[in-house]
Amino acid sequence: MTEYHGSYLHIWVDDSINLMYSEWLRRPTKEEFKEGVKLLIKYLYEYSVEFWVMESNKLVGMPLNELRRVIRKVASVIVLCASLKKIARILINDISNILKFEETINEFKVIYHSSVEFEWFSSFKDAVDWIGRVRC
Repeated sequence: MTEYHGSYLHIWVDDSINLMYSEWLRRPTKEEFKEGVKLLIKYLYEYSVEFWVMESNKLVGMPLNELRRVIRKVASVIVLCASLKKIARILINDISNILKFEETINEFKVIYHSSVEFEWFSSFKDAVDWIGRVRC
């Protein structure tokens, strides 16, 4: 198991089941958000992640214009990451963020003919049940 624990982002990867978990620990600054996304992308490729559970509750309320550019970058990486099969996003009470992320993912899935599955959940247990690789 590999782990990164910073002041605003926590990531762990269980390479025995190709699962990455990421959690924003607090609302990041614009620069921290960009740096965190770069780190997440690095982990996706470095560990051939197949399943990603992303906990994004601390991003609730971030201005959509700040998120939009980064969401587009992440979405393009997600659909081009050959190993990635499923993304389970844990996010409560931010429908506009959920819809924008889903819309962008779906747009890139069509462009790049990607089969990455994406769902959002309100708990880690529900997310990993959907992935089907982890027992809580």
